Amino acid sequence: MVRELLWSPNYFYSISAMEALMYLNHVGKIEIDGRMQSRIDDLKGMNYRLMATATGSDVTNMEDGYKDLKMKESAVIKKYERSLQ
Repeated sequence: MVRELLWSPNYFYSISAMEALMYLNHVGKIEIDGRMQSRIDDLKGMNYRLMATATGSDVTNMEDGYKDLKMKESAVIKKYERSLQ
């Protein structure tokens, strides 16, 4: 199901699936093939208006897609590891 959500027309579902797949690949549960990697690269580069709120602050920023969040794969993996403890 997560693999299928990578191609969802809903940007947020696709991004969530992308991050989940990155984590699952890291822990050896799935393997990201060329087609999936191509979609991940596309999602990382898309423009889509996002609202990001800084933690511990009342500041809200508008970003132009996932690429402007500058999330590294290592940060995604740490996010999942923390949430699964």
